[in-house]
Amino acid sequence: PYDFVGRIQLADPQIHLEVSNSFGVPFGIELLDLEARFKDASMTPIILGPDINPIIIDAPSINQVGETVESLTAIDSNNSNINDIASTDLTGIQFSVNALGNPTGFMNNFILDTSHLDVNVEVVIPMHLRAEGLELADTFDFDIGGGEDFSQENVKSFMFQLETENGLPLEISTQVYFLDNNDDYLDSLFNEQNWNILPSGVIDDDGKVIMITYNKVEVPLTDAQIENVFMAERIMIKAMMETTDEGTKDIKFYSTNSLGFKLGARAEVSVTSDGNN
Repeated sequence: PYDFVGRIQLADPQIHLEVSNSFGVPFGIELLDLEARFKDASMTPIILGPDINPIIIDAPSINQVGETVESLTAIDSNNSNINDIASTDLTGIQFSVNALGNPTGFMNNFILDTSHLDVNVEVVIPMHLRAEGLELADTFDFDIGGGEDFSQENVKSFMFQLETENGLPLEISTQVYFLDNNDDYLDSLFNEQNWNILPSGVIDDDGKVIMITYNKVEVPLTDAQIENVFMAERIMIKAMMETTDEGTKDIKFYSTNSLGFKLGARAEVSVTSDGNN
């Protein structure tokens, strides 16, 4: 298992509040002192527009006894700053509530024994966001052994080649670690200060990928790396990801986004013939 590292900032989160009311009493729910708390202990005020605060729950009039009235309130970036606080650094929200009766003015109220109030809250998270410093990793079994004719002693050179086609709106830095059978570190494929960087796909002003970015890298191994590769029994592939322009630009994900890669190895070996083979 690998802990999630990094930060995601949503660009267009939405909260939909749907209420079905057959009470003959309209309600108002006023949210006060709203603040968001974050991991670094900072606080950000949550600002709601006057058209949604108080939240009005409509009711049937005296001429609609027995009927149900629907109310829908949508909180989004058009009427609040919800996009400013919707990130993975968010730890909580604090607020107080003021309940109002007949918030739009006096009307004849009624309540029946069959009256009911149904509330449905829907959180909508479009894949429209920005991200920085995300880290993902996975570990696999690895064995490069090839018998007597392919051992460290007769390998003259060894090279890995990685080809990628990046159709994601993400800049991806990759690293490959070689581990022993106890998952202890032996070596890495790329220099620790110079990870392999896959440029993101080209995006338009709306954050959508419009062109795939191609990349090819060849990594010749040193003698020390070759020795560690032959000792390795596990490899860890780690990826660090950010949205375009180092996590400063909002992007959108679509079902057409893709990431393709080819990983190959080439070795030059010397083999001694016994005269019969």
